[in-house]
Amino acid sequence: MPGVKLFSLQKWHGVEQLRELSERLPITELPDAETFADTAAVMALLDLIITADTSVAHLAGALGVPVWVALAKIADWRWLFDREDTPWYPTMRLFRQETLGDWKILFNRMAAELDKHVNRSGNDETSTTFKSRILQANGEQAEILSAGELR
Repeated sequence: MPGVKLFSLQKWHGVEQLRELSERLPITELPDAETFADTAAVMALLDLIITADTSVAHLAGALGVPVWVALAKIADWRWLFDREDTPWYPTMRLFRQETLGDWKILFNRMAAELDKHVNRSGNDETSTTFKSRILQANGEQAEILSAGELR
């Protein structure tokens, strides 16, 4: 996606999967954040985080950072039902699987929404609001953390 730069905050398991994608998907690896405070400091510099339902989602929501969360068809009770928002975090948008186990449709929808934001902001690197994505793997669920450039 033009105007989008990828960063990874992935720690431990899954890092090797991101490296395997490097030929098709250039991803800049950042040093491991040792604590939630480290992760929060990086998140505070980002425009948008796209993630699965993990502590990353809750931390971003608690910080008030815009965050999109990819949810399984059968999601945790706290995400309620049939909503794209949550009363817990006003800056959070929920994206739900339509079919159990089918992540492709969900991520294609998220990519289309991200493309709308990028195109709405302009295609040149200085005017694009959403300039980079951070990918973080979590088992079979891919966390895609989208955001602006680190300053």
